[in-house]
Amino acid sequence: MFGVTYMLTKLHHRVYTIEKFFLILAVLSIGLLFVFQLLHILDGNINSTTFKSLFAREDYGAKPIFSAGKITLSVLGDKNEDAPLFVLVNGEAYGKFINNQTEIIVRNHDVISIESTTNSLDSLQLKVISTTKNISFPQSNSKFSLDRSTGQLFTVEFY
Repeated sequence: MFGVTYMLTKLHHRVYTIEKFFLILAVLSIGLLFVFQLLHILDGNINSTTFKSLFAREDYGAKPIFSAGKITLSVLGDKNEDAPLFVLVNGEAYGKFINNQTEIIVRNHDVISIESTTNSLDSLQLKVISTTKNISFPQSNSKFSLDRSTGQLFTVEFY
C-alpha cells in the first residue's frame, strides 16, 4: 500500500510540475504581448491622429460591410392576375407581388429583375414606392419599365 501511495504522490507531483510550467508559460506570453503592444504604440508609427484618419477614409469607414436596405415596389396599371409576377434578386427567386406590391431586402449592387409565367412583361411598368435612407438608386417615386430581353429592372446603388 505504501508503494501505491508513493506512486500516486510521485504522479501528482509530475502533474503539478507540468501545470506549473504551462501557467508560467501563459503568464510570460501575456506579459510579452503587453510589452510588444506598448513598444508598438510608443514607436510613433501609430498615434491618435493616424488612427482617426484611418476611420475618416472611405474604405476604412464605419459602414457595415453587409449593410442592407429595403425597397417597396408597386405595379402600375392593371396586371394579368392569372400570371403572377415574381421578383428576382441577382437572378434568384426572392418573392412575388401581392396586391400589386412587394417589399425587397437588398444590398449594394443587387440586380433586381421581374419574371412572369407568361410573356406579358412588354408593357409592364413598376414604381418604387419607398426606399430606406442608405439607398441612392433607385429613388422613391421612380418609375421603371422592364428590359424586354432580360426582365431586368435596375441595379441597386448605396450611398
